Amino acid sequence: MTKTLSIRATPFSFGGIILAGLLLVLAALAYSGWIERVLFILLFAYFIDAWSEKLILKNDTVEFDSLFRRRKKIIACRMSDVLIVHEGLNQERGIVSVRFRHPDKTTDFLSLGPLWKRSDLEEFFGALEKAVDDCKLVEHVR
Repeated sequence: MTKTLSIRATPFSFGGIILAGLLLVLAALAYSGWIERVLFILLFAYFIDAWSEKLILKNDTVEFDSLFRRRKKIIACRMSDVLIVHEGLNQERGIVSVRFRHPDKTTDFLSLGPLWKRSDLEEFFGALEKAVDDCKLVEHVR
């Protein structure tokens, strides 16, 4: 039986509100010069990519997918530990990176954008621990 859990980044988060505010400011400034237009286009592309991020847990495999980045598949049962690093000023909000460490000390790295809700990520990685029967696999670091 295949167990599947899928979560997506959402613009209805603190990071989404900040990015939307920056987009509005740059949109207002975009009429004044080409640099502002380029910045608006780049920020809009970043926002769309961050919004398209998705994490999928299928049995013991974690898949990451995004519009502009390559799909990654990581087999979690082969990991010695998973380190979640909150890289924002506030642990509830901010950019999150996830490091999957192999027993041979090599690392797979996922960088998640600013549109993730912490509660969704906690639920996802809690399900990952249950899927591989290791209640101490995931470690959170600020």
